[in-house]
Amino acid sequence: MFSPVSPISRVVAEVVPLLVRYRYEPDESQAAMIAQGWAEQYPAEWVRPAVVETLYQARYKSISVAQVLNLWQRQGRPHPHYSGDFERLVSRSNSERLWSPLPRVASRSPLPLLPATVTEPQYQKLRTLAQVQTVRES
Repeated sequence: MFSPVSPISRVVAEVVPLLVRYRYEPDESQAAMIAQGWAEQYPAEWVRPAVVETLYQARYKSISVAQVLNLWQRQGRPHPHYSGDFERLVSRSNSERLWSPLPRVASRSPLPLLPATVTEPQYQKLRTLAQVQTVRES
């Protein structure tokens, strides 16, 4: 038989990877202690959304999570501003890549800085504009 997982243990298990991955805390043991403290002091179901909220606000400090939780406690309810898409993006597992590298392209001859012929109309227009600008600056 299995023993039921407490809400606090579940929250700690969900939050610690986020805290470590996004560098809120340098190691898992410190992150686990902090997450457990939050889950004991505030409603446990608010902790993960608070971490995601601070990611959304680009506030990558543990103190920011505590500030968000404190604000939500004063308001009596959580008030996240992020979308479900943002939450899914930041909650991906470490093994998933958020982007894939672009394939290497064989280099071709460098692009010329000057047109093939000096008589091209675009080149002539640009040259005239440059001369007009130079005259105005003088």
